[in-house]
Amino acid sequence: MRFKTSTTLLIVIVTLVSSASICRGQGSNDPRQIDRRRELVDGILQTLVDAEIQSIPDRLPGDRSVVQPAQLSPEMREARAAISELSADTTRLINSLYGEQSYSQQVRPLLGDALRVKASTEVMLQLSEYYTMPVELIMDFEALDRQWRLLSQRIRQIPTLSSGVLQAVERVHQSDRKLGKLLGVQPQVDLNQLQQTASGLAGSFRKLVEDVQLYTRNTPSRDALLNAGRGVQLRLNDFRLAIQQSRPYDDLTARYKLFRDGWYAMRRTLRLVNHATLQRDMLEMAAGDDAIHQLLWLNKELDREEVAYLTSVLGRDSDGLFDGISLKSLIRLPRASEVVGVVQEFNQRTADFSQSVASNAKIDDLIWDFRVLEVQWQAVREKLAPLNPKSGVISLDNIGEIVAALREALGVQDLMEQNVPVQLASDLESLADQLHQDMVRYIRRPRYTAKFVADATGASSRFLDLAKYAHQGIVDNQDADRMRQITDAMGRQWTDVTNTINRVPPEEQQVLVRTSAQIPAVMAKLQLLYGY
Repeated sequence: MRFKTSTTLLIVIVTLVSSASICRGQGSNDPRQIDRRRELVDGILQTLVDAEIQSIPDRLPGDRSVVQPAQLSPEMREARAAISELSADTTRLINSLYGEQSYSQQVRPLLGDALRVKASTEVMLQLSEYYTMPVELIMDFEALDRQWRLLSQRIRQIPTLSSGVLQAVERVHQSDRKLGKLLGVQPQVDLNQLQQTASGLAGSFRKLVEDVQLYTRNTPSRDALLNAGRGVQLRLNDFRLAIQQSRPYDDLTARYKLFRDGWYAMRRTLRLVNHATLQRDMLEMAAGDDAIHQLLWLNKELDREEVAYLTSVLGRDSDGLFDGISLKSLIRLPRASEVVGVVQEFNQRTADFSQSVASNAKIDDLIWDFRVLEVQWQAVREKLAPLNPKSGVISLDNIGEIVAALREALGVQDLMEQNVPVQLASDLESLADQLHQDMVRYIRRPRYTAKFVADATGASSRFLDLAKYAHQGIVDNQDADRMRQITDAMGRQWTDVTNTINRVPPEEQQVLVRTSAQIPAVMAKLQLLYGY
């Protein structure tokens, strides 16, 4: 059985991509370019759909006939309509993202994830034509819901998104919730990871309360802080108990929000206490809070008070960057004459960012100033990295933690995560290598003919070579045309690989599918990055 992608989707996407590319001055109104893009998107979607189908052989309809609407229960008709609505809303989101990629570099890497969600809705929509009971859709919806919620959170974390994209995200979110309600499915949370993260957060909070008792003895707000801490501790215990009891998603999020509200109120008072240990405790709490927000797919709004507080701590620590460092240690640094200038430049960037925060600047301006500061911070780290930890640089790690906390507070992508193509190519090469090893290990004589063994291992070997070329090409900063040729060739070669896998008996096919099913999503992202 081979499911087909939606022609309407392809036309809409290609038309919008062509318009976006014209705006970038790439002459994309050439009909040949449009045809090539249509073929590329068609191929990507079909590959993703095939991968979805390949991973669920035990739930394929087989010889079952399409169930006509008149034969369906009202609940199943409603479920089919909801899936169709979700599929249409996902298409509109993809269109919005394509338009947005010209304005935000963080959008384009997410297009592959969006197409994967679209492929999952296509598979679910077409499988639903063979089902008579909504319960048959639950397993597929749970997987789709996890994909969507992760993508939704990543999209919403991008600053300065247009209202059109946010509206499209909200439409998909509402359609997803509607279908989940019809199927009686709550969002699927990784309870083990959530329990582990919540335990870590509880440990951080206990340490913070102990430090409050120790370092606020002469502080007027001591009693208020300790009373608030007891209330926050109870709410955190309640949240952890809900995890242990595997409470529904809505209950988990409601209890965490109660804890969060109490903690944020306590944090506002705690910021007034000027003590380095308490400030580090709050940074540790912020990291745990961010982790749970991600696990529960909760969105965080810009907290200007938090940004202002972190900025003030950053200014203090950057001013004391050389405290405790001997002149002898500085002189021994490579290119020591440049160190003072680099640090002074960082202090100036910190002052500029502080001024932006103090003037209540727009989020775009804040992010711009922060990016400049962060780049300069990387330069400082490189200059001071050779110092022996015993030489007195105790504020270096502190500043790194503050910069990371500011990045989270502003919703800015980590500079280390911006090198998306390199990471994708590395992942793809690893997967291709694993698949080739599996092919060599399991497709052997005498079970298979010599010709089939040669064809199968040859197909996976050629795909591995192309994955290596792609990885090396990105590292070497090859031009876009060359990378497009490589990714196009990968797509064609992948067809040969999947055709080979499909000829393997089903009972042995699953050994190969465990790796091959992961490849299309990674490959799709690379194709979208270089295919236009």
